[in-house]
Amino acid sequence: MSQRSSFTQKADWLFIIPATIVWVSAVSVTMWDFIFLQGMVFGLGLVNLVGIALVAGGIPLRILARMTLGRHFTHGLRILEGHILITHGIYMRVRHPGYTGALLIYLGTPLIFNSVFGFLSMFPPLAALILYRIRVEEGMLIGEFGDDYTEYMRPSWRLIPFLY
Repeated sequence: MSQRSSFTQKADWLFIIPATIVWVSAVSVTMWDFIFLQGMVFGLGLVNLVGIALVAGGIPLRILARMTLGRHFTHGLRILEGHILITHGIYMRVRHPGYTGALLIYLGTPLIFNSVFGFLSMFPPLAALILYRIRVEEGMLIGEFGDDYTEYMRPSWRLIPFLY
């Protein structure tokens, strides 16, 4: 077993700080677009409905992922004392379902408000940051669990079953 840490991995700060800045900025851009460019006119067209469906799917997916991890969930990447590898429930086939849920929320939020500017400022940068964080997290988990984690990687998908 590798060293136990109660502190967030240093490489994770390269996710946490930019992701927070991007999220706050992108929500602000989305609201700016909706309020000032669209005049707060909300339609309930296909794009809006897809956005609502994505967010409505992403939120419970994130909650279920956190509930399945239980005490092993942390906001920062770290290995806790007594940490075990979770491979059951929603983690049986997808290694990062919480990130899948987050991506659905990031994709759906600007769609709800029909904001192209919000979409461009939110989804691409946050998706790239999540892919970075997954790389860091998987490196940490391989370092901690070794062959157990690499064996778990074989039958499971990173984010989206049958795609990635």
